[in-house]
Amino acid sequence: MKNTLYLSILAAALMGGQVFAADPIPTALEGCKAGENNYYYGAYKDDGSDASGGNVSVSASATGSDFSHAFVEGGRSTQGGASNNKITMTSGQVQSLYGAEGKTTVSGNTVIMTGGKVTSSLRGGHSIADKTELVTPLVEKNVVIVAGDCELTTAQLYGGYSSHGDAKDNKVYLVGKGATAIIADAQGITSTYTGGNIKLKAVYAGTGEGTLANNSIDIYGTGITVSNYVDKMQILNFHISQNQIGGEDSMLTLTTYGMNLTNVTIGIQDVNVDVQAWTPGTTVTLVQLDKDNRTITGIESGQEVDIKRDDKVVAKGQLVLSNDNKTLSLSIPGSVPEPTTGTLGLLALAGLCIRRRK
Repeated sequence: MKNTLYLSILAAALMGGQVFAADPIPTALEGCKAGENNYYYGAYKDDGSDASGGNVSVSASATGSDFSHAFVEGGRSTQGGASNNKITMTSGQVQSLYGAEGKTTVSGNTVIMTGGKVTSSLRGGHSIADKTELVTPLVEKNVVIVAGDCELTTAQLYGGYSSHGDAKDNKVYLVGKGATAIIADAQGITSTYTGGNIKLKAVYAGTGEGTLANNSIDIYGTGITVSNYVDKMQILNFHISQNQIGGEDSMLTLTTYGMNLTNVTIGIQDVNVDVQAWTPGTTVTLVQLDKDNRTITGIESGQEVDIKRDDKVVAKGQLVLSNDNKTLSLSIPGSVPEPTTGTLGLLALAGLCIRRRK
């Protein structure tokens, strides 16, 4: 039987406390406009108004499909903005996935990919204005979550892409092997994601000709492989879980190009690691380069970094660059820090009571 990709729009009609979804169909998207050249939109506007509220689900009964050349967008406005659209892909194959595309402000859109294959481009938010038009596009606060076994080996991934405007506060989350992550979408709705093997061509948090600010990439687990660049981020966070302590597997592996970390803030997040595991000699491999002629630049080896859980420091570490500049690791050179403020307060109170008894 021919493999078929099912594309369906999740109907957001709330009746009697239940949310009803349209039945998936193999040849079109129900409840939205089908464009030319294999374009499909969850929400579409061509009158200058904003496209918003599109909610698209992409899945397939098996690998491969009639929609391997489809361009699927949560929302698109040819003249206005696009906000609060969402795409969820669990399997199958498409050419491109865009959370939303608009002329002016493209904000608050989400793409979630937990399986399948994208062959050309995945973007949380994308502006389509050109320099000849009297508009300055803004692409901000869009979210891309890639978790599980996903293939984007020929696709470019962007949290936000602004043609000649600003790109700010866009987020890319990559959840690899051995990781379970609780992540919020662009609307602040949290879900739990299980990681897997993620194969990527290139990852950019936010790009454009205008101001780039607070665009971030968050890495969970291991087995995340990129054949091209990881770039255009101002923040790079690594989320360390208990099973990674002392492990040799790299969280992020680049197979062809180097990595420039100039003006990039690196954060280390603790995902429920036993504090006692942060002992002197503990190491976690963050980034590994494969090519002999490529290096990691823009970072000084030995700089101190806080290891945080819920914005509270639980340990101190160092970022260590190997002598050949091909491996970036987290190292624990000193002792485990003193207990948190709350614990210190209890200990101080206990000590005061003992002294009074004397």
